[in-house]
Amino acid sequence: MIILENNEEDYLSLLREKQLANDIYNNKIVKAKKKIHKEFVNSNKKIILVLDIAMIFIILFNFGAVLITNALVLREEPDKVFMETNPVASKIGNYELHPESIQLMSSVLKQMFLWSILIFIYLYYRRNLIDDKDLFTLLMIITFWVTSTGYDFIHDFGYYIGKVIYGG
Repeated sequence: MIILENNEEDYLSLLREKQLANDIYNNKIVKAKKKIHKEFVNSNKKIILVLDIAMIFIILFNFGAVLITNALVLREEPDKVFMETNPVASKIGNYELHPESIQLMSSVLKQMFLWSILIFIYLYYRRNLIDDKDLFTLLMIITFWVTSTGYDFIHDFGYYIGKVIYGG
């Protein structure tokens, strides 16, 4: 039994040494990656600043398109009655519950989920940029979203300006 206990203790001490070596090695990898990321970001400050600004435009375009659409609906049908889609808020505030409230709330939740994914992807890639491939991937993602939301906003804004200028 004494031989077995010594072997077991040797095995556990070797296992601890291996774990300690792995921790030290992983720590060095993380530090090296942070250093590479910092140098890469410093060398590409202008592009990353443009991407940050583009991300802000994505959010503004999306909210702007929603606001313009709501303004157009109110202008076309001023007697339109707004109904509450949240069942809890309708009970608390004595508002009328929309007949399709569950479908509308699920679409809002899906939209929030998609925005969460977009923001997570942006922040993940933004914090882990270490080479041109990562920068190109982030650039393509942001370009797609700016184009999509920008087109929606400009389309709604142009329609709104046309309604204001030409009446109707």
